[in-house]
Amino acid sequence: MYQRMQNEYSNLDGQNLVKGQLDGEYAFRKSFLVVRNYVQQAIKDGMKNFQFTMRATDINKLTYMIDMLNRNFFDKQSLDQIIITANSVFNQYNLKN
Repeated sequence: MYQRMQNEYSNLDGQNLVKGQLDGEYAFRKSFLVVRNYVQQAIKDGMKNFQFTMRATDINKLTYMIDMLNRNFFDKQSLDQIIITANSVFNQYNLKN
């Protein structure tokens, strides 16, 4: 899933034609949507499993990330950072991705 999105993202730079750019942008957004929703759901599930053992600062951090992953969010670099941050938070509680 993630690799497909990464490939579509890489293809955005190589597009020269306007129609090609639109097709490339659509393909990227389509694959990004799948990954974004998966990440958002994984964070929600992790919070649900550890809600009674997590510190308030971690809950706030994860809640903020979930809120960022709304339907208008299509920034790959920020998504990558969210994944890294969520992993570091959950690793404190021995929850692996």
